[in-house]
Amino acid sequence: MNHIEDDLKNALRRKPAPPGLAAKVFERAKDGSVNRNAPRPFITRRFRMMAVAAAIIVAVAAGIFTHSHYITARNEAALQRTLIALSIVSEQFEQAEKKVEILLKNERGEVKSEPFNLEKETEGTKKKEIDNSGKDEDLPF
Repeated sequence: MNHIEDDLKNALRRKPAPPGLAAKVFERAKDGSVNRNAPRPFITRRFRMMAVAAAIIVAVAAGIFTHSHYITARNEAALQRTLIALSIVSEQFEQAEKKVEILLKNERGEVKSEPFNLEKETEGTKKKEIDNSGKDEDLPF
């Protein structure tokens, strides 16, 4: 095992730069001569920009999907509440109808057919309001 470590230390030992390396680097930088055959990095700037754009599109699409799902769920809950309210009101109307039928039955148990005059009923209510003249004597409290 020591043999591998020694070889590794020797391979990674610091070596001095060859003479004239700095001059060569500066000369190439001034000339602008770059090796066009050098391997390019895999992820280029254009690729990164496309990846960012794709990520933004996916995030926006996910947000729209989530929002539409939320709206649908909220509307379904409102529909359920409305249906429950309608069933309660329907039951109340049925009970009121039964009470009215009981009040309108004659001695033989048949429902009397009496015409209902809305104007006559509302006139009686108006007269009562006028007679009270703002006094609440009929109220129990």
